[in-house]
Amino acid sequence: MNKEEKISLTKEALSIEFEQELFELFKKKITNQEGSGFEFKNENGMFTATRTSELQLQNSILEKSVEDFFTWAEKEGFLSTRAISCLRAGKLHEANISELLTYQSNDLLKFRNFGNGSLKELLIALFKFGIKDVFDYPIGKPGYEFGAQKIYSLQKDLLEIK
Repeated sequence: MNKEEKISLTKEALSIEFEQELFELFKKKITNQEGSGFEFKNENGMFTATRTSELQLQNSILEKSVEDFFTWAEKEGFLSTRAISCLRAGKLHEANISELLTYQSNDLLKFRNFGNGSLKELLIALFKFGIKDVFDYPIGKPGYEFGAQKIYSLQKDLLEIK
């Protein structure tokens, strides 16, 4: 006599497993169609995908401390020790990124040993850090020492390697 094997799942267990599989399919479909940058939630079977906006990302970058930025920029090779030392001497390491961006290029060039090369490094590092609109802030505007030609040339170079 053959013994029959029984495999059973409760309706609830099957439902939970099915819901998890559907949620994974939902995430995969959204990511394939729309790309990355979404936050996914499953609240009692209601699936939602919320796009993390560029503005939210930009705001989180603006809130970071300049000291954290210096650490990252030096590690990645975007800012020289000399440029960082000059900015620290000007007490800029105590600010956050949004405060740094309010400085005029001419104000920074007044710091001892901080010249056009250091300013160029700083603008490139800010761009690479995620401030893609660095030239819209006072720090990225041309001044009498770091003129329009240098700013526009740098802007063109950065937009090409974006």
